[in-house]
Amino acid sequence: DGDYKVANNLLIPFGIDGTDEKPIYLMSESSDSRVVLDFEGTTGEGITLCGNYWYIQNVDVTNSANGKDGIHVCGSHNVLDTVNTYKNGNTGIQISRYSSAQDKADWPAYNTIKNCTSHNNADAGYEDADGFAAKLTVGDGNVFDGCISYNNADDGWDLFAKVQSGSIGAVTIKNSVAYGNGYLEDGTNAGNGNGFKLGGDSMSGKHVLENCVAFDNKAKGIDSNSCPDINVINCTTFNNESYNIALYTNSAKNTDFSATGVLSYRTYMKDNVEQFKLLGTQDKTKVDNDTNYFWNY
Repeated sequence: DGDYKVANNLLIPFGIDGTDEKPIYLMSESSDSRVVLDFEGTTGEGITLCGNYWYIQNVDVTNSANGKDGIHVCGSHNVLDTVNTYKNGNTGIQISRYSSAQDKADWPAYNTIKNCTSHNNADAGYEDADGFAAKLTVGDGNVFDGCISYNNADDGWDLFAKVQSGSIGAVTIKNSVAYGNGYLEDGTNAGNGNGFKLGGDSMSGKHVLENCVAFDNKAKGIDSNSCPDINVINCTTFNNESYNIALYTNSAKNTDFSATGVLSYRTYMKDNVEQFKLLGTQDKTKVDNDTNYFWNY
């Protein structure tokens, strides 16, 4: 237990693996206290996790180098539980491959990020630092559950995919909260500031956002970001500065959005309604149905 100044990036390399029955634990000595790993003055990421079947619990990671993630998960079947990341030089916790040498079949998959909090992460240009991300190069089965993301320079969550690397595996975000993103806690006007950004480049993702809340974000609360087929279930989005919810695609000819139990609300009048772009074979009743309450003033 306690605070540690760490001199170098903590790399857990490929091949240092636990098993499903016996994961490798990295955790505080006592269950009711924490470890703080401070990477101030280093030139890399905080923790780079390439191993499989690790369980990290009750650990804080802070002050990774500019442009470097607090925790970068490159392996599979890992659990981050009650981990806090803050004041890092890029995204607090990001799931993506380690390098181009990692084949698509080995992209990080079936990782669970639960009960984690990520805030005040910012790169120098305020362009890239999200609270959480599973983007660009991730496999199937990655889940965020019970997490909070606030006052990060860029977005609360980012699931961006691009044509060059292809579609990513479906990501589930549930029981989580995103607020105040795009502004740092000291009021600094920083980056884009979406709450949940769920796609990119008009490619299928089939991501699921369930029982989540987005409020007071600088841009959109829930943003499909051109992904044509996200599923939003029992979510609340309110008082975001742009659209509360945006389901659209830039170039896909067909969409397959689904929204049930969505509450969009404002405590002040604002001219822009929700941003919906339902195209082609879309069953419009999967979005326009009496389980949803959208903002239409």
